[in-house]
Amino acid sequence: MSKTSIYLLAFFALLLFACKNESGNINPDKPLKEIAKDVRAKTFIIQYRTLVKYKDLENVSNSTQWIDLVNDRVAIESVSESNLMGKSMKSHDLTIIKNEEAWLINLDQKTGYNAGKSGILNQNQSEIINTDDDATFRQKIGESGGKIIGDENVLGRKCIVIELPDPSGQSAMKSKIWYYNGVPLKMKNDFYDMEAVDIQENINIPDDRFEVPTGIKMQDFPR
Repeated sequence: MSKTSIYLLAFFALLLFACKNESGNINPDKPLKEIAKDVRAKTFIIQYRTLVKYKDLENVSNSTQWIDLVNDRVAIESVSESNLMGKSMKSHDLTIIKNEEAWLINLDQKTGYNAGKSGILNQNQSEIINTDDDATFRQKIGESGGKIIGDENVLGRKCIVIELPDPSGQSAMKSKIWYYNGVPLKMKNDFYDMEAVDIQENINIPDDRFEVPTGIKMQDFPR
């Protein structure tokens, strides 16, 4: 998994667990600690299609995300096909994030990594959103170098559109996220294009969806 993908997973998880309210979307000028009082209210099943093009790499993936804001957990299953310098590769992966820990699993090879609390949600990324903070969502996005640029609809849902700088600080690249009710429905930058193609809300999600499947050989994430 690339550094950029890890950053995106971390940022999405932080948004999911920090920024939901009863109105159908967040109030960006409300203190985060007040928004956090309403965080545990929804479940989602969302299907995404993602295209990544970077230098000699092209990757197309279709994924399903099971999002449980009641219990602070997310499962992401993806089937992807990559082409690198004419060589084709396929993968079937599962990522589970709960209690600020993450498990990265290759379902084809039946192997996986326990990333722990610091493997994906590292301290610097966690500081982007702090639910004990008196600052507003707009202010925290500004502190990370980003800004809210407007509202747009995705799949009939009104989204707040956020623009963020390159997290590495090494380029002028900007990323845009279309963000609905605690969930990113769309994201675009120079090499990454993700968009939801289906969304279901208030769906009952079984507990075993957020557990490592049987028969997977797990090991600790390399530090």
